[in-house]
Amino acid sequence: MTTATPTKFNQQMLLKHSVPIWPTQLRRYTEMPQLVPLVRDYNVQMMQIDPSRREVRGDWEECIHPSGATYHYNGKMNTFTELNIRACSDGQLQRLESWIHASRLKIDNQHWLLVVEPILARGEEVYPYYCVVPNNRIITWLEPVDAYLLFQECTTVSHWNHKRLELEAQFWKHIEYFPSRVSMNILEVKELRLQLNWYRVEALALENSTAASLFWTLDQMKEMLAELAIAEELAGPDGAMKEPSIAVCGKLLHLLRRMTLSPYQTSSIEQSIKGITNT
Repeated sequence: MTTATPTKFNQQMLLKHSVPIWPTQLRRYTEMPQLVPLVRDYNVQMMQIDPSRREVRGDWEECIHPSGATYHYNGKMNTFTELNIRACSDGQLQRLESWIHASRLKIDNQHWLLVVEPILARGEEVYPYYCVVPNNRIITWLEPVDAYLLFQECTTVSHWNHKRLELEAQFWKHIEYFPSRVSMNILEVKELRLQLNWYRVEALALENSTAASLFWTLDQMKEMLAELAIAEELAGPDGAMKEPSIAVCGKLLHLLRRMTLSPYQTSSIEQSIKGITNT
């Protein structure tokens, strides 16, 4: 299927359906995935030992998260989505790709990634989205955003440096959700281990340390350090990290960035840590 290039008028109309979101608002956080009815075929061909195949539709490739969840990536459009591309009608997919094309025209730097989660609202298709800037390790949008919901856990937010910490944290949440095609070296994991170990030592030495107020127990900190040690052991010969390890690092780096925002977000950080150590 060929996507028609939208006219300037159509581009403006498409972009009016854009809705800025951030990774922790993705539907995977709040909704159960819907199973797609497939044609039943219980037959196995004689001597059939073919490898499993990733589903492909047009330029969209199916990716499998370490948790087993599926999402799709379009290499030509540099775009991720958790939308089930296989279940889309041709018209729905064409409108989605037209919106992506219109959005990418606003992005000068073609290395930015788009993440879009199309939904139906009051009978109209809208496109919740965010942009990812890998080189800067931050997320952003193609329009001004009132991010009150993102920053509401903070007592006060006024300085860009404070806002950037949360946007960096959201970048790492994106990495946790979409670890495919992400490069991470073993040296970065070692640096993360050193940072976590510092918080552990600080907690041992100071009763009222930042780490002591944020982490539930020192044993849980040890568990996190052990997970990173395993990730290092599983690195490839060239030091490149595998997708499961990248997802784990994304989860921990999201947490550490949010720790920098303390003491304003202590309760939510504690809940995040409890969630990590209980999985």
